[in-house]
Amino acid sequence: MRNITEYNSGNDTFNFNVLFNYRINAGTVFFLGYDDHYQQADLIEGDRDGDGLREQLFYTGGLQRTNRAIFFKLQYLLRY
Repeated sequence: MRNITEYNSGNDTFNFNVLFNYRINAGTVFFLGYDDHYQQADLIEGDRDGDGLREQLFYTGGLQRTNRAIFFKLQYLLRY
């Protein structure tokens, strides 16, 4: 199992990656991974006065998910 966690203070992003691998034999490996990205949510918008337009309501310091992925790979060695 491998984990990579990163925080970039320049653009306020947080990345979390996990990779599991299972080696069946010398030439066959199975990988399963998870990738998650968050970014600083600078402001929350909403319809404050009911006119159908979105206005800035307030600033927040929370993180908002921007991307998530689950992936797998099977590597198999063919011997002739």
